Amino acid sequence: MMDVVVVSKAGNYRNSLVALVKSAPNVGQVFVMDGINSLEEIPLKSAPGFVVMDSAAANGELGFWLDLVQARWPLARRVLLTDRIETVGKPGMDGVGEVMSKSISAGEFYRLFRQ
Repeated sequence: MMDVVVVSKAGNYRNSLVALVKSAPNVGQVFVMDGINSLEEIPLKSAPGFVVMDSAAANGELGFWLDLVQARWPLARRVLLTDRIETVGKPGMDGVGEVMSKSISAGEFYRLFRQ
């Protein structure tokens, strides 16, 4: 089982995202944050297996967020969910392992946890 950190603004989208993450295979604890600046407050004994970030929560500071997450948990898989179609599937964004559309299906999302 792996722990997962979800970074997303409060609201219906985050509620749905957290429910989806909790129902994914091999997921242990799920830690939810409104913003990346509270990383130090997460009571993890070890690095999370995944960090799922909603690009809308970054408020124009996405690069800063990605740098912080990569510095804190360099081995965690990082997934960025975005509305911007031009960034979906773009490998090589600094600090991101996967860039996916927010409209990803549950089946596609679950595949991330099986890889």
